[in-house]
Amino acid sequence: MNVYHYKSAGGKNLSMDYIDNLSKAESMDGLTVLDKFEKGDLAALTIKPWQGKISEVYFYKHNRIFYVIVDGQDVHMLHACRKQKNKTENHDSKIIIKRAKELGVQLSKNLSREVLSMPFEKVDVSALIKERLDADRELKEMWDSSRMEYTVLGDLIKIRKEQGLSQAELAEKSGNKQQAISRLEKKENSPTLKTVCSILNALDYEIRLVPKKQCV
Repeated sequence: MNVYHYKSAGGKNLSMDYIDNLSKAESMDGLTVLDKFEKGDLAALTIKPWQGKISEVYFYKHNRIFYVIVDGQDVHMLHACRKQKNKTENHDSKIIIKRAKELGVQLSKNLSREVLSMPFEKVDVSALIKERLDADRELKEMWDSSRMEYTVLGDLIKIRKEQGLSQAELAEKSGNKQQAISRLEKKENSPTLKTVCSILNALDYEIRLVPKKQCV
């Protein structure tokens, strides 16, 4: 997919600026979401409608959110913030709506996405991630060691959606509480092996351990 970021008048990529100022674990979460967008793997993300065409996209393990508009093969990143119910969130809402209106004005001109003027600019997510990982050895080690966990949890979300099950329905089938499924999908905790196995069984899947070289 094509990923477009909102940039300031000075040319600063505001989404990446936000990510760069988080802790390393939170930064890794945000980069993982951007990576999923570029690969078009939306089913592996927790996405909820927010207002109009705007959606909330949850970070994997932290209470932070991207606000985006998905238009076919194009993803426009409007804003990123912590999820909270207070005056700060009201302030963020005004920013999100303002940027969505700016995007609407540009798209109404029927311009090619490739020639959209400021403030939205297409970015190479893979290149941005590589740049961050090359510059920070600790972040790269965290990134490399976390890929399997993110893949498994993302696949669980994807399979549930493909089977048309709600979180509550999957909870009932697997013998878990709905809150447990929600916490797992929002990556709020690390589920026990027993929980994962019960969910996989309910989805009619199983775990098989194979050498990495066989997965290439």
